[in-house]
Amino acid sequence: MPKVAELLRQPWFCAVLLILAVLVVYWPVAVGGFQFVDFDDQQYITDNAIVKQGLTDDGIRWAFTTFTASNWHPLTWLSHMLDCTLFGLRPGWHHAINVLLHAINTVLVFLVLRRATTSHWASLAVAALFGLHPLHVESVAWVAERKDVLSTLFGLLAIGTYVRWVQFGEAPATKPPKGSKVLTAPRRGLAGYLIVMAWFALSLLAKPMFVTLPFILLLMDWWPLRRTDRERWTTLVIEKLPLVALTIGSCVMTVLAQRTKGAIASTDLWPLAKRIETATLAAASYVWNLVWPTDLACIYPHPREWEPWRLPLSILTLLVITIVVAVLWRRRVYLMGWLLFLGTLVPVIGLVQVGAQWKADRYTYLPALGVFIMVAWGVAVMIERQAWRRGVAIVSGLAILALAIAAHQQVWTWRDSRTLFTHAAEVVPNNHVAHNSLAAALTKAGEDVAAAEHVRAAASIHPNYLQQNDFVGKILLEADRLPAALAHYTMLTELIPKSAALRSNLGSVRYRLHDLEGAQRDWTMAISIDPQYAGARRNLGSLLMQRGELDAAAAEYQRSLQDEEHADAHANLGAIRLQQNQMDAAVAELQKAVMLDPSVVEARVSLGVAMARLGRWDDAIAQLSEALRLKPDHPQARMLLDAARQQRQAGRTP
Repeated sequence: MPKVAELLRQPWFCAVLLILAVLVVYWPVAVGGFQFVDFDDQQYITDNAIVKQGLTDDGIRWAFTTFTASNWHPLTWLSHMLDCTLFGLRPGWHHAINVLLHAINTVLVFLVLRRATTSHWASLAVAALFGLHPLHVESVAWVAERKDVLSTLFGLLAIGTYVRWVQFGEAPATKPPKGSKVLTAPRRGLAGYLIVMAWFALSLLAKPMFVTLPFILLLMDWWPLRRTDRERWTTLVIEKLPLVALTIGSCVMTVLAQRTKGAIASTDLWPLAKRIETATLAAASYVWNLVWPTDLACIYPHPREWEPWRLPLSILTLLVITIVVAVLWRRRVYLMGWLLFLGTLVPVIGLVQVGAQWKADRYTYLPALGVFIMVAWGVAVMIERQAWRRGVAIVSGLAILALAIAAHQQVWTWRDSRTLFTHAAEVVPNNHVAHNSLAAALTKAGEDVAAAEHVRAAASIHPNYLQQNDFVGKILLEADRLPAALAHYTMLTELIPKSAALRSNLGSVRYRLHDLEGAQRDWTMAISIDPQYAGARRNLGSLLMQRGELDAAAAEYQRSLQDEEHADAHANLGAIRLQQNQMDAAVAELQKAVMLDPSVVEARVSLGVAMARLGRWDDAIAQLSEALRLKPDHPQARMLLDAARQQRQAGRTP
């Protein structure tokens, strides 16, 4: 036992233990047959053609310029590309890299805290809690959340470099006057600070979660570095301004990315009072989950209404903790930990509402450190009492073991899409997102009857959500499973009869099944539900055009364009005017179509024909040549192009 106790005091041995503990908890994700899940993994990897190509010059340029997934995180994209280069689409290896990064982060937490505080055991306890807590499973077991563990890796390196930079600064340039209590701040090398900035920049390039780093470092200046005992706050704040500049830049890019993709909810939908309420509920919920991590899920959608007791209990929880911390603040660590928790939650607490969830386990990956620090140093105080030492140590060890077991169980919920969403639907009441996603997973497996039950459940909870996120219908149509799609949309229109979108989709299925009368009936009904639903009018216009009812079709296209600009509507309206020999009107509509979508081949062919009839041979040849470039095997473009060239050569006019 003495030898074991001596080993436990060695940093290298503790680091090895932490890595082994993390690997024991998370081993299933690498070798347990875990798959990519239909929860952003498609967007990040499996359906992302650029990422699947691996690291390429074009991919690297794309990573730094894209706002895909409503984020700007080029380093994360490059990480996934590297995985695809090394491992292809074998999910076990992608999962293993996440686990490796989490293990490294766990060791870094231990080493950074140990250096900053000189407290070996408390630092080890914080690292163990960080590495083994069930609330962190989402950040590790979810491949698409690579950005979390990657950003934290560089963020911890930035903090560790900062601690070293502070502790190993040069000696003061001048000695203070004899008898003076004022200490001259030490000079510190620029190189060390630039390294801090470099790590910070890399962290932001992976995910903007560490935008609060300047705030974190100011807290560390107070405790544990105690720089505020000898240096002024203004000096410390000014010192952080270059880091603040990086924070501002990252925030600007994040807002641009999320606004471009429409991910940020408007103040009309989420007024300030509602955002503050959500932030309060989320913060308190995270505290409870850190203490008692049960019923964790991949998605917590906003409920229609909250239980009346939830908000008062949340306010009381946060208020009691704040009062206790204020009473014990002289030990500094308590207040520092609480401020660290609350401060690092700010970017993800819901004040800027992004996505459908009111909270997410992954959002605690960094903030949880604040609570873990409070707990670990609080236990350390108790252990100082000799009579309590053994009992407190045993209870603490058992608590960490229990968390590790719970985390291991939580890991298995991420095995595949079906398991993930089944669990979420079971533990979160009225979880329409989980029911809808589970229905999609069951549909892919061919279990249409079971999928229909979950579609009904989602529709009964939140019909508006289902109209905008019809995963099952999309899967069925892409697989050309038209009879199943007909049954699906028939059921949905019965469940949600006032949905123009679903009724229009039902009409599209009937059209593909050659039930033209049924399609016309459904599209007409969709228009009666919502006269401004342009998609149904375009579909109806196409059907009327196919029947030769050109005036009626043109009327539908013109009405649809009043509500929504669309290249196909302009293209078809132009084709109608071409058939009616209204050349100027045809050219105007077809040019609008090409301007809205340069890849619309049929619009270019029709525009080429119209230009030819007007005797504008060069313009006709240009449009037909571009159509052939876009679609080299087009049946008519080659013939029309050859004819146009012959006519130009002959110098003929129409």
